[in-house]
Amino acid sequence: MRTAILRMFQRIVILTAVWISFAPLLHASEPAFVRESLRARGMGNAFTAAANDEMLFFYNPAGLRSVNYNIYEIAGFNFTINQNTLDLGKSSSSNASLGKLAGKKIYFEGNFGLLSHVNSRFGWSLFSGALLDIQVRNPVFPYLETKAYMQTGLAGGMAWSFLDYQLDVGLG
Repeated sequence: MRTAILRMFQRIVILTAVWISFAPLLHASEPAFVRESLRARGMGNAFTAAANDEMLFFYNPAGLRSVNYNIYEIAGFNFTINQNTLDLGKSSSSNASLGKLAGKKIYFEGNFGLLSHVNSRFGWSLFSGALLDIQVRNPVFPYLETKAYMQTGLAGGMAWSFLDYQLDVGLG
C-alpha cells in the first residue's frame, strides 16, 4: 500500500515537473500563427477541411487520415514582409521615410521547420518562428512602437478513423 502511494506521488511530481518546464513554451505566442502554412493561407485557409502538407496538424489533425503517403522535410524556411517594409528600404532619407510611414505597420515574419514527418496516422515537426511588428507613431516626431515574438517547439498530431472510415478523429 505504501509503495503504491509513493509511486503515485512520484508520477504526480514528474508530471508536474514536465508541465512546468513546458509552461513558458505554451504561453510564448500562438503556435498556429507562427507555424502557419503559406500554401494554406494562399488558398484562403482551405486546410480546415482536408490537408496534405507537413503543417496540417495545426489546421485539422483529423486531416492526417487523408494523407496517402509519407512526407519528410529535413529543413524548410519561409519569411514574409509587407509593402511598407519594402518602401522603407527604397527611401533615401531615414527621417523622411519614418514620417511617410507614420500610422503604418512594418512587418517581418520568419519560420523554420526541421525534421518534419507526416503520414496517414501521425505527424510531428520541430519548428521555430519569429515575428517583428513595428508601427511608426507621430509623423512630426516619429518614434517606433515594436512587438517581437519568437517561438520554438515540437508539434505533433495523430488521427484515427471510425465507422468504416466515415468519421475521422484527430488530436494535435
